Amino acid sequence: MRWVETLRRKVKEYMASSSFASAAFWADKIVTATDGALEDVYLLAKAYMSLQQYERAMHVLVKYDAVRQSPAARLIVGQCFTALDRGEEALDVIGVDDEHLDELRVADAEVADFHPIADVRAQLALLRGKIFENQDNRIKAIRSYRAALNHDPFCAEALQRLADHHLLKHSEETQLVASILPVMQDKLASEEEGDILTDITDFLYSSLFERYQEVPISDQIPIKLLANPDIQVSRAAQLFNQGQFEESFTITTKVLDNDKFNEACLPFHIACQVELKEINSLFYLAHQLVDNMPQKAVTWFAVGSYYFATKFYEVARTYFSKATTKDVSFGPAWIGFAHAFAVEGEHDQAMAAYSNAVRILSGSHLPLLYMGMEYAQTNNRPIAMRYYRQAADIYDADPAIFHEMGVLHYHEGRHDDAIKCFNKARKLFRRLRLAPARLHSTLVNLARVRLRLEEYEEAVQLYEEALSLVPDSGVAHAGLAFIYHLRDDFERAIQYYHKALALNPSDAFCEQMLAKALAEQVQDFDLPAPDAAPE
Repeated sequence: MRWVETLRRKVKEYMASSSFASAAFWADKIVTATDGALEDVYLLAKAYMSLQQYERAMHVLVKYDAVRQSPAARLIVGQCFTALDRGEEALDVIGVDDEHLDELRVADAEVADFHPIADVRAQLALLRGKIFENQDNRIKAIRSYRAALNHDPFCAEALQRLADHHLLKHSEETQLVASILPVMQDKLASEEEGDILTDITDFLYSSLFERYQEVPISDQIPIKLLANPDIQVSRAAQLFNQGQFEESFTITTKVLDNDKFNEACLPFHIACQVELKEINSLFYLAHQLVDNMPQKAVTWFAVGSYYFATKFYEVARTYFSKATTKDVSFGPAWIGFAHAFAVEGEHDQAMAAYSNAVRILSGSHLPLLYMGMEYAQTNNRPIAMRYYRQAADIYDADPAIFHEMGVLHYHEGRHDDAIKCFNKARKLFRRLRLAPARLHSTLVNLARVRLRLEEYEEAVQLYEEALSLVPDSGVAHAGLAFIYHLRDDFERAIQYYHKALALNPSDAFCEQMLAKALAEQVQDFDLPAPDAAPE
């Protein structure tokens, strides 16, 4: 029946052009004419599913016994159940692993024309991973995504979910990419320029996983590929995680100029807007996202970030919470949620939210750092230090980790350890050329340690260096005033106390010490004897 072949081609053309109603109309006629040939039933079910007629798609596959025969049919049923939020029923059909596929009686050749068996295995594994992830079964989700990549090393969605949701540790990510490449080489052995494509894939996949350093570029990588948005977003993520917010923001802005709803880019762009206090642009972006992407977690993360940046913390928590209900595995929303509790001293709620972020973003050092800072706020210093060390195990080039370690050592009276940590943070701040205000805090704390050890010259140099970075630092002026006061240099002490109070009039310590310095200066001033008074 040549007319059937003609209609099959038309159905495939309609499916390719998203004309699903026309595809379903003609596919239905073909199924009737061929008494439910497997390929035709599959195409009809695919059209129904594309029209979101999920029950109808499943019915036609069951009616013609396609589910029992074909893994491709099982895939469609699984996808339909998943779309209806019936994940357990989907797993009943597609199975929890690949073993059931070996029992299917259909020959591979029978489905090869319309759905290669290797692709079906990969897509089934990918679907299982999504279901397990929705059930918060991370171990089985990881196993399923790995299986998808083993069946089809080009299954980028599986890799993206592993990367975006931080499901693997960095060492595991490296091992995964290394294990994918031989599979890809085998599949491309007969392809022209297969080696080049393998190198390109290695670079792309490594870039998706690498959160801290640039991936080395081989001579095989086309220069034009470096301008690809995914590569640019990876670079922005690396810069953000290093604390280089301005550089990261420059890249994310360029990416969004060309693709304003790039979901991989948006979380970093929004976080940079908060760090750089780009309030107006954040307000505008949040409105755009609400209008165009109201079902996405990143939209409500943007709204929450705006209210956080404008210090409406309770409102911010409402929207961060809404973002987590849209996508429970959206880590940035959990961090924002925790920040909005932490800034108001709600330590228990903050730690609960940070704990979720630690679990969800297991490959990132930032939730661990924030968790440590929260424990430090509650004076639970041993646990805080444990979190700082875990953060350093993931990324040992973040100066903030060693700054916070130094603060803990200082409060515990371990001054030598504090000096080592502050000096390491100081070197890292300079190497990364981060915002002067951040280095200023480390210098001030290092000066305090030197002051405690009565190393006044070193402390003075550190406070002066801090002032060179932040000239209106009331803390540095107060520190210099106190040192000069201790050395009985009352004139300089009074001068710096005045500067500190001009910058922070409510500084009770400086007020008290200024009064004391003035009194001591008067006592120290020798008045001439009465008989020596001028005539």
